[in-house]
Amino acid sequence: CEVTVVEAPPVAINVESVSLDKVELELTEGENATLTATITPEDATNKNVSWSSSKESVATVDANGKVTAVAAGTATITVTTEDGEYTANCEVTVVEAPPVAINVESVSLDKAELELIEGESGTLVATVTPEDATNKTVIWSSDKDEVAMVDENGTVTAVAAGTATIIVTTEGGKKTAECVVVVTKQADPQQAVTSFVDRMYDKCLSREADSNGETYWVDQLTGGSVSGAQVAEQFVFSLEANQKNLSDEKFVTLLYNAMMDRNPDSEGKNYWLNNMANGMTRYEVLDGFIKSEEFGGICSTYKITRGTLDMDTVNIEKFVMRMYNKSLEREAEQEGIYYWTFRLRNHEENGATFADKVFFSDEMNQKNLDDDKFVELLYNAMMDRPSDEGGKAYWLNNISNGMTRKQVLSGFISSAEFTGICENYGIERGNL
Repeated sequence: CEVTVVEAPPVAINVESVSLDKVELELTEGENATLTATITPEDATNKNVSWSSSKESVATVDANGKVTAVAAGTATITVTTEDGEYTANCEVTVVEAPPVAINVESVSLDKAELELIEGESGTLVATVTPEDATNKTVIWSSDKDEVAMVDENGTVTAVAAGTATIIVTTEGGKKTAECVVVVTKQADPQQAVTSFVDRMYDKCLSREADSNGETYWVDQLTGGSVSGAQVAEQFVFSLEANQKNLSDEKFVTLLYNAMMDRNPDSEGKNYWLNNMANGMTRYEVLDGFIKSEEFGGICSTYKITRGTLDMDTVNIEKFVMRMYNKSLEREAEQEGIYYWTFRLRNHEENGATFADKVFFSDEMNQKNLDDDKFVELLYNAMMDRPSDEGGKAYWLNNISNGMTRKQVLSGFISSAEFTGICENYGIERGNL
């Protein structure tokens, strides 16, 4: 008998465990790293493994154990043996990638030259480009601190007569821009006040001072009859300034030039324009500029008292705007607001005479109102409410029996409601 002997199949060696070279791994978004799996025993027959991630939105893993960080968070990478389904884990923490740095390309100043009087100050505004540069920090310096100093905000203070160069340097990129500052000696007090007045003519009215006007305001300031705030009020709200019909944006720009001696920065200008859009009056805006550090510095330089505004004027201003809206059914124009506000404040008009001139103005007469509409407007303007049926019938009946419209207005003026409105706005009611 012929016998054939074949080789016995190898004895299978089973997997006993699996481990990873890392149990924790930290990656930044976009980075990758490879994990190494070690199977024991080393001579196990089937050493095949599979890889998986508990959160592929955070980290993915391929068939070779290469882990790729996707987004900030935590994920568990698991390796599993085909033989025995043994597992090992690695906790992967993905951190957010730092933002890409945007380099500074240039820096510029709003003024290339600046003239100051000893003791005066002015502010330079630096603009770094691009606007979204990562590091927009700037450093200010003066080549002659004995002539002009500059602080960390770009405020330049004139120390002594001479010329100095103010330099702004970006922290990122070391870009520079310069402004030449010329400092002149302080004039005598009378000349300083004259310069302040001339400046107001130039900044507010865009012209040189006439001799009589200059003399009047200089005498008023030197005699202590008015303050810098009151002079500013008279110039900003003068008939000549009002006739310019400035938009809100141009009005704010004028205040920056006149009260801060600089052009507006976009953030500051938007602040005031947003407030005005939400109901702040121009008088309130002027008050804000008068209270500014810059205007205080200007007054100090010209040796005048800064002073304050009479804020009761704001309530009178709002009374005037209200009367236009309630009676003429339109927004008041600035010229009308200023005219009536100051006449009421100066007691040249009272609530009664103002109402009389509005209700019997040419504009109102051209509306050709019937009696019903006329009475309804009186209720809205003089009592701040719609008419009630009985009250309206009472006045219409009186008109049909010969009562004049002026007599009807007089009756509304005498009402408790209109008296209360006048008291709330701080004006004298008066009578016809």
